[in-house]
Amino acid sequence: MIDYTRLLKDFGHSYKSVGWSSLDSQHARFHALSESCDWEGKQVLDVGCGLGDLYDFIKRRHPSTGYTGFDELPSMIEHAQNAYPSGLFTCNSLATFPTHTHYDYVLSSGAFNFRQEGDQYAFLHKHVQQMVALSTQSTALTLLSDYLYRDPAFKSSYYYYNAERVKACLGDLGEVFIKSGYLLNDFTVVILRDPQLKPKQ
Repeated sequence: MIDYTRLLKDFGHSYKSVGWSSLDSQHARFHALSESCDWEGKQVLDVGCGLGDLYDFIKRRHPSTGYTGFDELPSMIEHAQNAYPSGLFTCNSLATFPTHTHYDYVLSSGAFNFRQEGDQYAFLHKHVQQMVALSTQSTALTLLSDYLYRDPAFKSSYYYYNAERVKACLGDLGEVFIKSGYLLNDFTVVILRDPQLKPKQ
């Protein structure tokens, strides 16, 4: 597993502390998530918010959007709150987050990219199902892609997902759309609660 406490100690408030290779790649993922939403006046939940940088990304572009972010690591929440005092950040997890609270959009950037000892797709389904239950319009998440990493001998602490397998895995949760092309090693999954809605292209 990635030692985020150590990364925070080494790099402080930086994209490096949340495991991204560059600020550009972090923003490319944020753009991919943002394209799935009609932001104005909506309420957004950021699952695994890390340092809270998605809050800053959204608020600079859509000031009327309400934002809540949570992360399991207290040190992440402390950094997020210090960096963005007007943001609402809590130390929480999907397992303990209040189920009576709902948001227009539930988002996550890279929170499920860690390799699990058991069935990776069962792990993903369980957590995304919880995200979908908290949303009223749509859920969107970014995942690492196996496009460049299909060699069985390749080993990493991160897990690289197959987009078509993810689409099949999550198909019982709503209408699933896959968005790719913004990075070679990443794709975005959008799941609609309302079948009449369509993600922006």
